[in-house]
Formats: sequence, structure tokens, C-alpha cells
Amino acid sequence: AALAPFSTYDSTCQIAQDIAEKIQQRNQYERRGEKTPKLTVAIRTLLQNLKEKIALLKDLLLRAVSTHQMYPRHSPPLSRVGGTRSYFKTGGN
Repeated sequence: AALAPFSTYDSTCQIAQDIAEKIQQRNQYERRGEKTPKLTVAIRTLLQNLKEKIALLKDLLLRAVSTHQMYPRHSPPLSRVGGTRSYFKTGGN
């Protein structure tokens, strides 16, 4: 079963948010002179999870591009400008 790219993206964003919050919490503790080994371990674990999720998203993106799943099937053909494909709308300059 293929993973849904959007749910993978959402969970990746949530991990990044969790990391930011834990780093902020750790910094507050350190400013008060408190030790933060548990937070540091939690941050490292979350960073590893984030790395894995980003690798998965990269893989999903590369697969989508290679199978042209990124473009809707009903989209108009790309316009030709100077014999090459243009992905941008051409203005009336």
C-alpha cells in the first residue's frame, strides 16, 4: 500500500513543529541553569525521525515526477517557445 503524500507531509510538519518547541523548552531550561539531558535525547530522536520523513518525501516526489503524477490529466499541453517547452505562461511583451 502506498503512503499518502499529504499525510506524510503533514506528519513531517508536525515533527518539525515538535522539534522547534522542544528546542525552545530546552533553551529556557538552560537559561535557568537546569540540566536538559532528556530533552536533548528527545530532540535527537525527533531529528532522526524528521530526517527519515524527509527522505521518504523526497522518494515520493521523485516517483511522482518520474510517473508524471504531479500534473492533472486534464491540463492543457505545455506551450512551445523557441522550440523548447516552457512551464511559464508567456506574456505579451
